[in-house]
Amino acid sequence: HTHPIDVSNLILQLTNCRIVRDNKLIKEDLWIRDGVILDPLKIFYEEKKQADLQIDCENLIIAPGLIDVQLNGAFGRDFSNDPDITDCLKTVSEKLLQFGVTAYCPTIISSEPSVYKEVLPKIKKTTNKESEQSAQVLGVHLEGKFYIHKIYIFLYLKQL
Repeated sequence: HTHPIDVSNLILQLTNCRIVRDNKLIKEDLWIRDGVILDPLKIFYEEKKQADLQIDCENLIIAPGLIDVQLNGAFGRDFSNDPDITDCLKTVSEKLLQFGVTAYCPTIISSEPSVYKEVLPKIKKTTNKESEQSAQVLGVHLEGKFYIHKIYIFLYLKQL
């Protein structure tokens, strides 16, 4: 049984990895501390430190997470008409990670005003901490003519 390692404030060196740089995959180590990518030369020459922990990436690709700003639904679920929007969001958020999507905006397609009133209050923005094992909900993307119900939508968006 292994326990998670607290890596806050440690200098991590990811070795044997491929990184996207200048539209190419290059083989290079990646140095990180507190979620920030470091310049290894500054660490060595200015801080005179070495990595606290080295992790062999076994030739895997390290790339930034994708952000989907318009997602109507996925995995057989639809944000505009799912009977259980809370479970729909949970399912989609958990499954998106396997495709590299780390954050997204659920989309409500052009709908009757009653759909917006029903669905919007159930969509909540999530934080990085809440979504460690799933994609983060950044906000919501709305389609449609909003002149009829724009006041309601404005008030909802202020809550996000």
